[in-house]
Amino acid sequence: MESLNLNTLATSLPTPYQNAEKDLLNNFKAAALSITTLYRSSRSASKRAYNAGYAAACNDLLMMIQQGVSVGGIDASESGSSSESGMTIGKVMDWIEARMEAIKSREEEEDEEEEKEKGTSYFYCPLEAF
Repeated sequence: MESLNLNTLATSLPTPYQNAEKDLLNNFKAAALSITTLYRSSRSASKRAYNAGYAAACNDLLMMIQQGVSVGGIDASESGSSSESGMTIGKVMDWIEARMEAIKSREEEEDEEEEKEKGTSYFYCPLEAF
């Protein structure tokens, strides 16, 4: 059995500083893990949202082309007729450009609304009230 040395007892016991340092380290590790988890889940959600949006865009384009094909064919010049109801590359391009402009304007409106919300979310209290 080891003898109890009172001279080294004070230095061998954990100090409140050491306990506080361990607590701080544990809190830091927990925060870092939370940030890592948030980053990974955000990245995964972003990829899923991109893929869903891309699939929706492809589906919209496919539906538009299918509707045009069922109306009068892919290109009116192929069948020899000059009807305007047929699907042409120009019509597809015009439709895509119109869709892109609509999406762009919707994003701009959403950005404006977000800026308004940010501007009104602050609570103004004059210093004279204190």
